[in-house]
Amino acid sequence: MSEYSYCPLPSANRSRLAAAHNDDGHKGLVFTRLFQGYNAKFDKDKIDPASKTKALQDCAGRCGNPEALQAACERLTALTGNLGGELRIFRTDWHFVTGMGNASPIENGFTWHPTLGTPYIPGSTVKGLVRAWAEAYTDLPSAEIRRWFGSSARQVGMPANDSPDGEKITEEHQAGELIFMDAIPLEPPQLSVDIMTPHMGKWYELGHSQDKKAILPGDWHAPVPVPFLVTREAKFIFSIAPRRGSTVDLAPVLHALEQALAWLGVGSKTAAGYGHMTLEKGLTETLQASTLSEDEQMLQKLRRLFTNEQAFGPNPASSEVRLLLQAMAEKQTILNWPADSQQRLLAVAEEALKFHDGDRWNKQTKKKKPSLYQRLSELISG
Repeated sequence: MSEYSYCPLPSANRSRLAAAHNDDGHKGLVFTRLFQGYNAKFDKDKIDPASKTKALQDCAGRCGNPEALQAACERLTALTGNLGGELRIFRTDWHFVTGMGNASPIENGFTWHPTLGTPYIPGSTVKGLVRAWAEAYTDLPSAEIRRWFGSSARQVGMPANDSPDGEKITEEHQAGELIFMDAIPLEPPQLSVDIMTPHMGKWYELGHSQDKKAILPGDWHAPVPVPFLVTREAKFIFSIAPRRGSTVDLAPVLHALEQALAWLGVGSKTAAGYGHMTLEKGLTETLQASTLSEDEQMLQKLRRLFTNEQAFGPNPASSEVRLLLQAMAEKQTILNWPADSQQRLLAVAEEALKFHDGDRWNKQTKKKKPSLYQRLSELISG
């Protein structure tokens, strides 16, 4: 980050500022509080455009303190585990930007984590993204969507004057059973300056004017380059957990998150390809292995495999869930599991076998041997 010739601090402190800051510092504070384009009177109409570009360039590069990010990720991992939630790590496919509408002297804002000084995705944004996908691209019933996310102002219910924004709301003021955490970077992300080139800005700004010659849309207008800050080469940790007492299955929720990030994208300019992300399966499994018990890891793997199989329809001959259950029955690895995990295993097995085998899911084999479910049940009951 650059040195500051002028900043809104007492003169005795200005000389210390240049020596104090470094690339591990909070670039968000520099971006939002230490803009160098103002004159001594802070005239907003006299900001040099070149100073905006320089302010963005000062924030480019790696941002965030590695030790602080590691500690934050460890806290998020521990919290998620204690709540019975799950984590996923996603990497950006290209550029990502959010908070462009935030107030900023540089014209385009940016969403900074208040303590980490890095880009992040608020939990409310993650919740809205997953809800948008669930409502538009799944066949989930409205009751299940309300169970996941809570009541919505778009639902018809109480009189309109009971809603602060004038819309009708549901009579059941219901909180969703899912908790969506803020998504934070796994490691210091890379920031860079991008350029948008809007055309015909005067038409959108002054289209009602009588002097149409200078503002009519046409190919004779030169584009106006507008710099803005973007995130690239970043990996984010997403966390979703159930509220206390909830029995919501997280597998379809996490599947919806993965699909939404891949196809809808998150943040600004998603139509231009920004904000799309891909699941980092290897990193996710490594992180889960470091925090989850063996039985919890296996249950999550079964759920993940079954969710994928549901998307392609019943296929008993090639079910990975069946193969995994058979291996568990033969090796008897579930004998040392907690009783709660054993019962959850039977529930997953019943659901998956019914899906693939229909009415024959719990019948004996042709050689009069117990079914796979019966073998697992007998193994657990002793």
